[in-house]
Amino acid sequence: MSLMPSTVETAPCPCHAARHTPQHSPLGADQASLQRTGIPAASRHGRACLMAARMPARRGCAVAARRRRAARWLVHSGGVRAGFARTGVEPSCEQSRPAIIDGMAEEIVVRTLAELEARGMSQREVLAAAKRKELRRLHPGVYARESEWKAQFTEGRQRANARAAARAFRAPRVYSLFTAAALQDLPLFRVRGEDERVHTITSVAAPDTGSVIRHEVPLPDSDVVERDGLLMTSLERTVFDLIRVLPTEAGIALADAALRQREDEVVGGAERLRATLLERIARSPGARGIRRARTVMAFADHRADSPGESAGRWFLHVLGFRDVRIQVPFPGPNGADYRLDFKFRHGIGELDGAAKYTDPRFLNGRTPEQALIDEKRREDWIRGRTQEPFVRWMDKDMPDADTLGRHLARFGIIPPG
Repeated sequence: MSLMPSTVETAPCPCHAARHTPQHSPLGADQASLQRTGIPAASRHGRACLMAARMPARRGCAVAARRRRAARWLVHSGGVRAGFARTGVEPSCEQSRPAIIDGMAEEIVVRTLAELEARGMSQREVLAAAKRKELRRLHPGVYARESEWKAQFTEGRQRANARAAARAFRAPRVYSLFTAAALQDLPLFRVRGEDERVHTITSVAAPDTGSVIRHEVPLPDSDVVERDGLLMTSLERTVFDLIRVLPTEAGIALADAALRQREDEVVGGAERLRATLLERIARSPGARGIRRARTVMAFADHRADSPGESAGRWFLHVLGFRDVRIQVPFPGPNGADYRLDFKFRHGIGELDGAAKYTDPRFLNGRTPEQALIDEKRREDWIRGRTQEPFVRWMDKDMPDADTLGRHLARFGIIPPG
């Protein structure tokens, strides 16, 4: 799948057309061109288009040439889009909008300085764009758009950093910890800050840098796998390393996802992975975080549907709930098959979020309004059939176990005893 936005059938941006028009254009024609594109003439973007359209394109007019170039940079995000998406023609202003896949931003595109220069950006322009924070330097000589970086969570940033580092390293490196987890589609629940740096394992001592953390630890060949041309610690080793250092709720979210991956590959794969990890834990008495790792693997469950659900399940356990069931089938009207996120002894809990009503993966062709109505009808059915308390919570309602407990208590759901 291409990482570039698909072409939109609209009139070309006037600032693009002006670059190939040798004479001044009448103002009326410029405004008409803007109307065809849908760009408001009074907007910053529209003013830049009009400015570029009025500039003469004579080769000898250096001042006008500089002004046209400045206008183009304004319209095309400071020249960044031209460097990252050139496909034989300049992209239109419509094409410069961020592309979206399945309700979330695409993977971050990384380019080397040589690739940007081949696409028409000079080194001076690249450095200027980085200074204006339109480009982000991930590693020496490797860049990404700042807007794409900001649109991603830690997992997407880790993957981009790993690809950028692979281009900057002189020799292949083995990615580990948070980087290996992101490359293997494992969630990094609430991981922020310095852990967005690339983590690698090295056989010799080497200093960390601003973008790379190097770990000097033993690494047998059996703990190394290759994926998409990158070397990283295996799923088993990655989970073993991280569940010892992550907060318990984040470790459980990661372990749940790893078990679910293996169960999706083959029936019984989750329990085989659990057995492998428990064996590795048993061979490492006294290792850092080993008690936490035992707790995580004893509690992990491949049926968990999301990282938030995994963390919420652990918080409920901390609060004293011992008989909570998850992903419980519940018969709906006309043969519908509902599932309850959490079933208490007396009460039902649902982890809610905006994605349920906005993400195309969950909408299945419905409008957000229809999705909201469907969810309301589902809740009414469950309430009516069970006559039990029904409580929803979002990620912001469970920064910790005690806060979640207070939220549940407002709906009459409290731990036994």
